[in-house]
Amino acid sequence: MIRTLSIMILAITLASGITAPSFSQPAEIEHQAGKVLIPEVVTVGFYPINVYGVDPTSSTFTYDGYVWLRWRGLLNPAETLEFTNAVNKSSLSKVMLYDEPQLMPDGSKYQIMRIESQFFKPFSMSRFPLDSHGLSVEVEDSLRGADLLTLEIDKADTKLNPSMVVAGWKLEGWSAQTAVNDYTSNFGDTNTPGQASRFSKLSFAIEVERPPSYFVWKLLLPLFVVLCGAWIALLLNPTLTETRAALPASALLTTVFLQQSYNGALPDTGGLVLLDKIYVIAYVLIVLTLARIIINSRAVESMDDAGIHRLRTRDWVALLAQLLIFVCGTLALVYTF
Repeated sequence: MIRTLSIMILAITLASGITAPSFSQPAEIEHQAGKVLIPEVVTVGFYPINVYGVDPTSSTFTYDGYVWLRWRGLLNPAETLEFTNAVNKSSLSKVMLYDEPQLMPDGSKYQIMRIESQFFKPFSMSRFPLDSHGLSVEVEDSLRGADLLTLEIDKADTKLNPSMVVAGWKLEGWSAQTAVNDYTSNFGDTNTPGQASRFSKLSFAIEVERPPSYFVWKLLLPLFVVLCGAWIALLLNPTLTETRAALPASALLTTVFLQQSYNGALPDTGGLVLLDKIYVIAYVLIVLTLARIIINSRAVESMDDAGIHRLRTRDWVALLAQLLIFVCGTLALVYTF
C-alpha cells in the first residue's frame, strides 16, 4: 500500500514538472551560490613640483605637487584617499582642482588635487655620506579594504618636474611600490569580528643621493689634511722628540673635533656609519705614529749618525705604509660597505 502510494506521488511529480527536492549538503549550496568580489582598481599618479626640507635628523621632508586619480566605480576615492605618512594631518594642504569628478572619454572618472605637506621617512644612514634614499609618499583608501579597492601607479604620466632641485641632493628618478597593509586588527568593528583590516597601499618615492663631491671635498679632504699633519712628524729629525710627538697628538684632538662636527647633523643610528669606519682607520694610524715616536725617543739618545739615518729611513717606510693602508682601507669600505 505504501509502496503504491509512493509510486503514485512520483508519477504526479514528474507529470507536473515539479523538480524533486535536493538533499545536497548546505556547505555545497553556499559554495555554489557564493560570489567572488573583484576589487575596484584606482589609478593614482604623481607629479612633484617642489621637494624641500629634507632633514635626516627628524626623518622628514616636504612634498609639494599634484596627485590625480582615475576610477570607474560609483564612490569617489578622492574624498577618502589618505596620506598615511603625513606628519601633521591638520597642516596637510589638499586642494581639489575640480568641484566634481570629470568623466573621461573611456568612461572612467578623473580628479586631480594639489597637496603640500611634511612627510615622515626613516633615513638609513649606514652609508653616510654616500647614502641614497627614497622620499616616499604613501597613500591608501581610508574606508574600503583591499577586497574592495586596489591602488596602482599611473606609469605613463607620473613624472618628475624637470626643473625640480632638491638642495644638497642629486635626483636619481622615481619608483613606486604597491602592497597590502595588514593592520592585524578590526579596530573594534563588531560587524566583522575576527577579521583584520587589510588595505591596499601605494608608495611613490623620489630617489635622491648625496653627490660624491660632498664626501670628497667637505669630509674626506679635511681628514686627510689632518693625517698629513701627523705624518709630517715622521719626516723630522728623530732627535726632535717633543716636536715630533706634538704633531700627532694635535692631529688626534683635531680628528675628534672633526668627527663630532658631522655627527651633530646625523640622527641617532645606534652604530657606525661609513664615515665613522674611515675615521677609525685614521685614529689607528695617528696612534701608531705617536707610539712609534715615543718608543724611538729613548733609543735615539744612544744612536750615532748612522743609526739615526737608519731610523729616518724606517720612518719613511712607515709613512708610506700608513698612506697605503689609509687609501686601500678607504676604498675597500666605500666599495664593499
